[in-house]
Amino acid sequence: MNKENLSQLPSVDRLLALPELASAIEYHGRQPVTDCARAELAAARELIRAGHPVPAAATLSGSIVTRVERLARPNLRPVFNLTGTVLHTNLGRALLAPEAVDAMAVAATSPCALEYDIADGGRGDRDSLVEPLLAEIMAA
Repeated sequence: MNKENLSQLPSVDRLLALPELASAIEYHGRQPVTDCARAELAAARELIRAGHPVPAAATLSGSIVTRVERLARPNLRPVFNLTGTVLHTNLGRALLAPEAVDAMAVAATSPCALEYDIADGGRGDRDSLVEPLLAEIMAA
């Protein structure tokens, strides 16, 4: 390994200017793609130091896209429960009723009266939303 090999690696800016990365930048944002480019260049430097050839820019850009897509993929993904256990603790236990999911979606996608007392028209208390429900559950 010599320093000439390392100097053949493109800069981060040069990689980000490649047309192959334009859609990744548009979809994931410049910062995540930049971070992945830096990580791929660091990995390439280690390989070069170990005697491997300098990777082509196209190879690096493909690795960058793969890395950023892998990092962007959610950790919680749907799976099939084929275990035979209906309420499997490793698979999220019981599913929510569609009505509960719909109510959560409404609360998550629109303003709601979390700490606003609609009846009095002033500041409310978020505990007052769940207090009656908890009392009912606990038979208190």
